[in-house]
Amino acid sequence: LPILAHIRLKKGRDQTHEAKQKVDAHHLQLQNLLYEVMHLQKEITKCLEFKSQHEELDLVSVEEFYREAPAEISNPQITLGDSHQQTLARLDWELEQRKRLAEKFKESLTSREKILKEIDRKS
Repeated sequence: LPILAHIRLKKGRDQTHEAKQKVDAHHLQLQNLLYEVMHLQKEITKCLEFKSQHEELDLVSVEEFYREAPAEISNPQITLGDSHQQTLARLDWELEQRKRLAEKFKESLTSREKILKEIDRKS
């Protein structure tokens, strides 16, 4: 009889140990998932708080953009319904204008240099 009780006791301990291991494994899995949720919430917060540098640019107004930008840049059939595409197009237009102004500036500097040389030559 004591042998039978001993076997039952060992079987009960083994079953308890297996159940405890399952609980521990589930607890660890839960902890991992909670950590992942916390990490993803931090990432979402970062994304929501993200301020792009383009938001600080003073772009031309939307009305002026559609009035002055060529159709291949403004692409109204796409950009009027999609604010993201509209912003990209407005940034493209800003870039084109800046390139054009930089070229004009270079030409003005070249012209100025020629004029200064001409003045030096005449004096």
